[in-house]
Amino acid sequence: MTPFRQLVDLFWERFFWNDLASPNSDSESSISQTLGLLAVPGFFVSMYLIPRFMQLSFLTRPVVWDIRTYHLFFVAYSFAVVGFAALFQWDSLFPERRDFLIIAPLPVSMSRVFAAKLAALGRFLLLIIVAVNAASTLLLPVFSLYVRQAHGPGVLRLMVAHVVGVGAAAAFSFFAIAAMQGLLINLLSPCLFRTVSAWIQTLGMCVMIGSILLYPVYSQGMKPIAESRPQLLYLFPPFWFTGLYEMMLLHPDTFVLQMGSFAWKAVAISGALFALTYGAGYGRHYRRTMESESTSGWRTHRRLPWMSRWLKSPQERAVYYFIGQTMARSLKHRLFLAVYLSVGLSIGVIGIATFRHDHGLVTASLSREGLRALPLLITFFVLSGLRASFQFPMELASNWVFRTAESDWSEPARLAIRKRVLLSGLAAVLLLFVPLEIYAWGWRAGVFHTAFQLASGALLVEALFWTFDKIPFTCSYFPGAANLVILAGVYLYGFTSYGFKMASLEASLDDHPMRMILFFVTASVALAILWRVRRVETAISFDAEIPTFQRLELN
Repeated sequence: MTPFRQLVDLFWERFFWNDLASPNSDSESSISQTLGLLAVPGFFVSMYLIPRFMQLSFLTRPVVWDIRTYHLFFVAYSFAVVGFAALFQWDSLFPERRDFLIIAPLPVSMSRVFAAKLAALGRFLLLIIVAVNAASTLLLPVFSLYVRQAHGPGVLRLMVAHVVGVGAAAAFSFFAIAAMQGLLINLLSPCLFRTVSAWIQTLGMCVMIGSILLYPVYSQGMKPIAESRPQLLYLFPPFWFTGLYEMMLLHPDTFVLQMGSFAWKAVAISGALFALTYGAGYGRHYRRTMESESTSGWRTHRRLPWMSRWLKSPQERAVYYFIGQTMARSLKHRLFLAVYLSVGLSIGVIGIATFRHDHGLVTASLSREGLRALPLLITFFVLSGLRASFQFPMELASNWVFRTAESDWSEPARLAIRKRVLLSGLAAVLLLFVPLEIYAWGWRAGVFHTAFQLASGALLVEALFWTFDKIPFTCSYFPGAANLVILAGVYLYGFTSYGFKMASLEASLDDHPMRMILFFVTASVALAILWRVRRVETAISFDAEIPTFQRLELN
């Protein structure tokens, strides 16, 4: 193998090396498992649409917009999956520090390393696009022949239109994210870039997952928006590429022409920005990487005066900062939170948006009951996401620090976990909803709603973490199937009962000062009792037994 081919294979396998993979798994199995997982949804959705297309074949009214909603799903799925993959591989889009340290002393030019990285990126992008869209490309055009209003272009033209639509959406998603990273590398310092990257990855993953989960909402709104306020279509990229998809077919209308032409421009601009920022940022990234220190760059926390009163013991501070640093550095745990947050947002938005069909017209409106329940739903999913992510290990080799003094960690860990969840989880989420509450309900009601959500969220924290007797990220394995069943029941209760029933309780307290006072007094007393009452003193559980004798395996 030539050195260039070896570099391409190295960078290619690096895309599938992450902390979610099993330590004993090889790259081939990781690649095949990933591609199989990506291909399954497209196949099942294509099979699900068979009876839908057969129903459309019996309708006499125009079914153009019905078919466009089906095309929109595959465009949105391709856009979201490739974008999620790019965000997930954010740290691998540019060569890492270890790559430079190992390759730089070798007689390999940086231009060859740059070309190999580009080749690996192209291979990675192409393979994901093929895996995501292979089943729908083969099946969807065939099913379209059932509908007399859709089989005019023919199977071959339908396949080409599908490939162009979903492929352009995937290319734009990848180029836009890679260009954003290149722009940030050129503008920000290495330390600030790492800090901003963590937020971009988490929020970006939420957006990509939400763009799939919210498909029932925006697919119904595509036609009324196109007819009443078409300028709003430019805010959501899958609409552009649905127009591009339809442009490849016969007789394009105004919606198709506008969205299709804009989609071509978006792909060209994002590709040009990617080439410009990636090329310019590569040399800058190389110099900064070689000159930077070997540490990870995560800053230590300063001891603020109020933090010394908030965290009273060294053990408590150790667990508190250990949780924060792990959540900031671990892609696995950020991904977990992104999934939970995006699911909560999607369910909340579906509860807010209501659609009415009158004489063939679709009108959208906002539900005030859903708007009231939205912050409660989001806080539930964030808190339950933290509860679940705390049980996944981070670096088991470092757990000996806690194991050597585990008899003294029970109470500090219990307090530190609750304080971290209250401050970084509950309070942070509710702070984002304060402007929405004030705008929707006014100053007085908005402040009351925030206080109510804070009190109910604090009680929910106690319910979720009452039996949590671990230091986060230090258990050896995730709980078994029995615990998963229990958690599934808790989550089902959360988004069906907790959010909406607590919203009903909040509504019953509006404009009733005595009821408000009674609720806050009761919640304060309950929290005071729960914080002061200590369970039976137990040692920290690591979900594993340490053998009496351990072999060192020195020879």
